[in-house]
Amino acid sequence: MAEIRIDTHILSPNHPHWQMILRGGTQFEIKVRDGIHGEVSAWTTVMQSAFPLRHNVVCALQEAFPAAQLPSRISAPADLISWLGGCASICTVSKRMVHFKGVRGTAELTQVDTLGRRVETFCLKASRLEAIVQTLDVIPGPRLPDTDYGSWLARRIPPVQATPPILAAPVLPVVPTAHIDRGPLLDARLFKLSRSA
Repeated sequence: MAEIRIDTHILSPNHPHWQMILRGGTQFEIKVRDGIHGEVSAWTTVMQSAFPLRHNVVCALQEAFPAAQLPSRISAPADLISWLGGCASICTVSKRMVHFKGVRGTAELTQVDTLGRRVETFCLKASRLEAIVQTLDVIPGPRLPDTDYGSWLARRIPPVQATPPILAAPVLPVVPTAHIDRGPLLDARLFKLSRSA
């Protein structure tokens, strides 16, 4: 299946292990980096919601970004961007993707255009890390270094100064697998830099 989409990535120096993504302007998602397992960076989708954002997503954002003074209802992507703009860096990413669905998960080849650069990515998504590692083992050829969108984008966009943590504000809890609407997806993404667009 092929897809062309424009996503908006929201990066916060206070939460460098997060990827907050507005997918095509209709869906909001928070991914948290689980760590690096061998050659794979694993990410778990901990929250996702269509607009207007679900109450628990808004509450988690209010706790994570107390300085933004988010309202109790966020109806549209522009509302979220305008409220978080002072606390986070915003980056628009144009993507051309081809998805290949298999028994164990999905492979995704993507051409990404952002900030005057073009990048090709290869991503594997599965509900279990073992499925990703087994799939990577059968792919021939030299391996590219593993890099995630958040790290790659953070090196290219002007940083927003981190605000000192407020001790009374708890950090966003990682939602257990049983409470995630469609279950967590681990995301392994490999980048290859190419010519500037």
